[in-house]
Amino acid sequence: PALSFAVTSPNASFGKLSPSQASTATSTFTVSNYTSYGYIVQVYGKPPTYNDKSIAPMDISGTSQPGIEQFGINLVANTSPVSFGANPDNGQFGFGSVTDDYNVANKFRYISGETIAKAEKSSGETKYTISYLVNVSGLTPGGTYLSNQTLVVTGTY
Repeated sequence: PALSFAVTSPNASFGKLSPSQASTATSTFTVSNYTSYGYIVQVYGKPPTYNDKSIAPMDISGTSQPGIEQFGINLVANTSPVSFGANPDNGQFGFGSVTDDYNVANKFRYISGETIAKAEKSSGETKYTISYLVNVSGLTPGGTYLSNQTLVVTGTY
């Protein structure tokens, strides 16, 4: 049996944040699973933070709202606020999928520790794209906001 994981595009940069428009970015990872069982992918970490100020994570799935602080992700192709992201690519023998809370175009959410992707059986390689969304308000303090998310892939038996 083998379960492998690789972050293929780790750095997501939002550029200059503005209360008048959303900022977006993407990163990618792949999971290969030849175990006769499946896997889950969980995301952990804080939202973008500068000093003691964090951008509010979206704990309920929702759409982009410029001018309101929001940090969220999904793992599908989006058309709003701009066209970005991608649906999972299962190649020839992949069976990976995105969990329900992160599988709706143009809706974003972020809760540290949640499962964002899975395969319910042995699966070839699946390439996932994480779509990141950040909105700030006119009162959000200026500065360089940083965030690190950790992806944990666990075989299921």
